[in-house]
Amino acid sequence: MSLDDTRTIGIRYLIRDNAGYFTEGFDAVFTAIGARVVPILPGVPRMNAIAERWVGSCRREATDRVLITGERHLRLVVDEYAGHHNEHRPHRSLGQ
Repeated sequence: MSLDDTRTIGIRYLIRDNAGYFTEGFDAVFTAIGARVVPILPGVPRMNAIAERWVGSCRREATDRVLITGERHLRLVVDEYAGHHNEHRPHRSLGQ
């Protein structure tokens, strides 16, 4: 696998679980482009669930409702949703 593509610019972290199918070779591909591989901590099993919940919310509330015309447009939509999610949506930790 090669990640010499322009789409890899800006990848700084790869967060992954501790499954056996992520081999050293898999990690080496990402470390070769300068990304830091961060495995999910064994004592924090909900870490992956929180990330998957955000991705699911982003898909349901943003990308499934818009016809995405390209990578630039996708990044714009996801950035806009991330701002909405982090600043305007009610969160229990932010006092609703």
